[in-house]
Amino acid sequence: MVNDVVIPLVGVFAGTVDFSQLYINLSGVDYPSLAAAKEAGAATINYGTFINTALGFTIVAFAIF
Repeated sequence: MVNDVVIPLVGVFAGTVDFSQLYINLSGVDYPSLAAAKEAGAATINYGTFINTALGFTIVAFAIF
């Protein structure tokens, strides 16, 4: 129910917010994207995926309770 009713409504109001491309590069070499850094095998901290997961959890938690 949450995925069918609540999440689409939140998506309409929030727009297309996507933090998944946010990362901290630990290798010292600049990469144009997270995909390029992963392809090169660079060490990264992918904090954008954590933000997406935390926001998704918070939205579902508020919808359920």
